[in-house]
Amino acid sequence: RHTLDAGVQYSSRALVAPAKVDGDSITDQVREVYARDAFALGRSHWTLGVRHTDGSLWGAATNPSIGASVQASDRLTLRGNVARGFRAPGFKDIRYTFTNASGGYTIIGNPLLTPESSWSQSVGASWAASSAFGAEVEFYQTNVDDLIDTRFQGIGTSGLQTYANVNISRARTRGVELTFRGTVAGKTWSLGYDALS
Repeated sequence: RHTLDAGVQYSSRALVAPAKVDGDSITDQVREVYARDAFALGRSHWTLGVRHTDGSLWGAATNPSIGASVQASDRLTLRGNVARGFRAPGFKDIRYTFTNASGGYTIIGNPLLTPESSWSQSVGASWAASSAFGAEVEFYQTNVDDLIDTRFQGIGTSGLQTYANVNISRARTRGVELTFRGTVAGKTWSLGYDALS
């Protein structure tokens, strides 16, 4: 009734870019541990998980998730999910400097960047009207904090416009997905519609 997954992961990256990064090179080590349990409870199936990530350049992030699906009837399945996610800043976001003299600008790294973090929620349903026709609907929303974006910082000593990647406050996306599937004379077809705001 339970399926448990657990593990660890380690990765190391190095970038050599003379005159582009401080000291001409940069390294990043990322360590991760995770665990997930999938189990059945009556007519429902649950998945619980958590992942902790620690990066030497940008800090740490812990991301839990929970999801469930319920077989409401022989033809109808309901599901929902809540998860926390993150996007870590990369080498270029943090330490890389790029100058386009002909374009009149410089982009500089920002060592104070923190990872973007988000909470995502979704609810959906699958309906099998018959063996030849079915439909699915999914509603979702993601709220992002500390979104990384490029912002104008002023005119530098060289007279070039200077831009840097910074954490801005918040962003949100939400949407709905509709899918219809069927089989006619041995041919399978599908029709979908997505709306995002």
